[in-house]
Amino acid sequence: TNSDFNVRDINSKNDIFKHFSLIPLDFPSKSGETAVLYSEINEGMVFAGNTVEATSYDNDGDDMNATDTGSENKNRGIAENWRTFDREFRYFFPYIGKPKFNLSEGQQKDLILRLANEGTK
Repeated sequence: TNSDFNVRDINSKNDIFKHFSLIPLDFPSKSGETAVLYSEINEGMVFAGNTVEATSYDNDGDDMNATDTGSENKNRGIAENWRTFDREFRYFFPYIGKPKFNLSEGQQKDLILRLANEGTK
């Protein structure tokens, strides 16, 4: 009988992300597509994939900019994805450079607006 065995449905989808509270979001990127990961842990964390670059650790400043893909269409696509990003977060981790910590609601909005407007230049 089935009660004598540990039965596992091998056809079910293995949703590893739910175990870590990660939500993958598809964004265009220089190399095709990239995943921006969002987590509600610690009042919200964003792992921006290769869509955002920040000031390197060996330089002064704390700028964060959308990555230039070399394609106007991809740049606009990244900007549009950031424009529709509506999740709250306190921590933001770029692909390259210094992360941002303990962001207020106003700082979150300013960062997202900046990333959303860069692709429309």
